[in-house]
Amino acid sequence: MEQEKQTEISFETIIDILLKHLIAILAVSIIAAALGFAYSKYVATPTYKSTTKYSVNVEAIGETYSDYTYAMKVVSGCIEYLNVSDFYNEVAQASGMNMTGAQIGSMLSFNTVSDTNFFTITVAASDANTSKAISDVVADLAPKRINEFKGKNYVMLIQKANLPSSPSSPNVGLNCFICFVIGAFLTYIIFFIKEIADDRVKDVNELSDRYRYPVLGAVPNFSTTSDIGKGGKQQ
Repeated sequence: MEQEKQTEISFETIIDILLKHLIAILAVSIIAAALGFAYSKYVATPTYKSTTKYSVNVEAIGETYSDYTYAMKVVSGCIEYLNVSDFYNEVAQASGMNMTGAQIGSMLSFNTVSDTNFFTITVAASDANTSKAISDVVADLAPKRINEFKGKNYVMLIQKANLPSSPSSPNVGLNCFICFVIGAFLTYIIFFIKEIADDRVKDVNELSDRYRYPVLGAVPNFSTTSDIGKGGKQQ
């Protein structure tokens, strides 16, 4: 009865394949990391972020626990007053830049500070000065707009935007690391599949391990370059 081939993938096999092709895997990984660096440094558009921070003025409504709880709920409402096209258009006009309200809206992001009466507005732009300039306009207009609707529950600017000294993205180091890991993983997978799919018997030990029978004998290969005479043929 013919013994069918059994393919066993053990931890040892995985490590053997890794060590066998380690140099090639590292080479591809380094190239991938270099490509990631080149893309991040010279191709990807940098993004600069400026953030302003605001507070619902709880002193205007008292300082009890219930008033603070109310102020936290008011924060979400305040953001809704700002996250509208009218406010975007107002910022675009006041900034003096050649931008539409829709463009301004795509640059703004609103975030609440968990369990507090604070919220932030972040401006993301491809230029640090642009990000800072728009943040300054937002810082001037946002409290005024909210106070028109909220009355005594007014909003205060508590942190002005700083000029970004470096882009927030792309993260060159992180991108290089990710490309290195992806390059190593994909290269290893290719070699792994190639090794597993290779059903050739390379030595006597593999033949014995594969079919679970002892090898009684082997026919050696006597053919060498010295056995082939000039003009003769290898048999």
